[in-house]
Amino acid sequence: MVSNLQNALLNLGMHHCGIVIAMFLSFFRNCHPKTLKINMVTIGCSMAIPALVQLLSNGSQRGKKDAATTLFKLCSIYQGNKGKAVRAGLVPILLELLMETESGMVDEALAILAILSGHPEGKAANGAASAVPVLVGVVRNGSPRSKENAAAAMVHLYNGLRLAGGRLPAIVVVEVSGFY
Repeated sequence: MVSNLQNALLNLGMHHCGIVIAMFLSFFRNCHPKTLKINMVTIGCSMAIPALVQLLSNGSQRGKKDAATTLFKLCSIYQGNKGKAVRAGLVPILLELLMETESGMVDEALAILAILSGHPEGKAANGAASAVPVLVGVVRNGSPRSKENAAAAMVHLYNGLRLAGGRLPAIVVVEVSGFY
């Protein structure tokens, strides 16, 4: 199945990602849990992640939803795929989706962003893209699910910056509470 996915990516090109997405989603449903991580490495080594990021950026609404689902699974199961996704330009695209509330992709974008925020390259990309003000806006105005994912992303971003007693730096408290 994995070689079929790789061949589809190489032969169809990025403009036919819908077929490849369907294959990924079928693969996730039918893959034995013991072999899933091994196959995630193989899929991550293929052209899949850049193609999925491109589809998330430029695809139809259905294509974006399917690309987000697949990227979420690829990044949550295998750590190495997080860096590949960040290098493919995923973080700025996710932040664009967060600012386009009418896109219907806020929850999906936040779930992926929360996963990437725990990765060193994800932290750097979030910093470079000025993600924190966007995340603070979601914490203030988002749905309960969105608020949870935005808060998780910020905790990951500020992990390692905790003060004595496990307190978060004052800047996080100020940004989230709105006292600035």
